[in-house]
Amino acid sequence: MRPFAEFDASANSIAVCTPDMSGRLVGKIRPASEWPDMVAAGVGMPNFHLVTDIENRPQPGFSVAGAAHGFANGRIRPDPSAAFVSPLMPETRHVLADPLHSDGSPVAEAPREILRRQIARLEAGEITATFASELEFYAFKQPFSELHETGYTAMQPLYHRHGDNDLLVASLFAPFVEEVQVALAASRIEVDQIQAEGGTGQIEINVAPDRAMASADNHIVFKHIVKCVAHKLGRSVTFLAKPFEKDAGSGGHVHLSLHDAHGQNLIGDDSGQLTTFGRHFIAGLAAYTPELTLLHAPYVNSYRRLVPGSYAPLRSSWGYDNRAAMIRLLTGSSGTRFELRLPGADVNPYICYSGLIAAGLAGVQNEIPLPEPLVGDTGPAANVIPADLGEAIAAFAGSDLATEAFTPAVKQHILCHARNELQASRRIVSPWEMERGFENA
Repeated sequence: MRPFAEFDASANSIAVCTPDMSGRLVGKIRPASEWPDMVAAGVGMPNFHLVTDIENRPQPGFSVAGAAHGFANGRIRPDPSAAFVSPLMPETRHVLADPLHSDGSPVAEAPREILRRQIARLEAGEITATFASELEFYAFKQPFSELHETGYTAMQPLYHRHGDNDLLVASLFAPFVEEVQVALAASRIEVDQIQAEGGTGQIEINVAPDRAMASADNHIVFKHIVKCVAHKLGRSVTFLAKPFEKDAGSGGHVHLSLHDAHGQNLIGDDSGQLTTFGRHFIAGLAAYTPELTLLHAPYVNSYRRLVPGSYAPLRSSWGYDNRAAMIRLLTGSSGTRFELRLPGADVNPYICYSGLIAAGLAGVQNEIPLPEPLVGDTGPAANVIPADLGEAIAAFAGSDLATEAFTPAVKQHILCHARNELQASRRIVSPWEMERGFENA
């Protein structure tokens, strides 16, 4: 994204916004003349955004904010390095912000602050992390309002057959995708790759690599801009991890490379020969990611994608250029990097990146031995990934690493969100249950 100072001074208003736990941007629009005060003291805003669910409704049970605190005001302070333009509000400058308590102290449970803590752990070891997110989503001909009115049924994909790298299908997506590219370019978010994906009407757009916080910011703003473009063009999109039973899920794969203070690749060389650090880091991911799965798959629907035959990992494994593995190692002229294939497109990148860093560093600190790589789709036994949100909550609740890496307060905050999500799902009677059991029960 662009530093705020690079924008012209013609804007009449500034939207100061912060990502909530679902990765949605919430905030206030204020007169541009107030910018100096915003930077100095922040903007007052009710802090219930810290405790809202995916539907933006406050939930119970939190210690950081909510009913027990009278839904009191906090503040959000803009980060002048993280500004962007919305295609729906081109004359308003948008700036990402960090939540503050009423006394001006940072909110440790806020997504950007959770990631900032993990970045500080890397920096203490003079390690630089470069991330990139691959985001898949489905696009439809109808506007959001029409799909909402019809209960999200009879959807018409932008193209009626699946594409999966078919250039003709990708070309037919061009009017929509090119509008997205123009909007991203206005905020200096660089597109690395575009392709038609395996689902009918599914598109993948990869944003270029960047430092950890900037990459997570780009991920969030990318989703916001794609949704804005859809509204602008009378279309709709979804980043739901598994929107259709019989079609492909949408991944949110994460790429990571690590370098030392001298710019040397810490994972491995261009032939795939791993360093001692790299072996332990990857071993930590393989060993600890199952108990941290909640950070990569936060919703009930996230686990609909993590099923056999879905090209999504079911076990915690690693392998060289192996899409069947959870951790896919890739080599190039700059050395070795890896792709974590567990997250879906519904993931909050700040939380996901934090979990990745925490697991890898734990592997280094504990000198975890690296298991044998997965070859093809068969290999040595590996840790099973939780099969549903309930299993993921239990694993995370019992994780000593989650307590140590994120602090008890942040761990409980994440758990409270997940438990509220699980409780909401238990009240639902699905069409599948009615069709299967209405007459037969």
